[in-house]
Amino acid sequence: MCGDCCNLNSWYGEQVKNPSVDFDEDGRCKFQDKETKKCMIQKAKPLVCVLFPQHPSELTSLPNCSFRFVREYNDKQ
Repeated sequence: MCGDCCNLNSWYGEQVKNPSVDFDEDGRCKFQDKETKKCMIQKAKPLVCVLFPQHPSELTSLPNCSFRFVREYNDKQ
């Protein structure tokens, strides 16, 4: 809930080129509250935001992100 994923300046490469997200002149999502950093359209946010993140590599440029992937133990392996 750091809000860094809503900031173009936090991203590298092709990840930011998504037409379903609108950014302002500062590179922030237009639907992010500037003070709280929370999404103002939580129930109607773009699918790319709902599904984020899908892979650990998506978090490499977001050091403040508290989301973590945890490897599950499978005793059948």
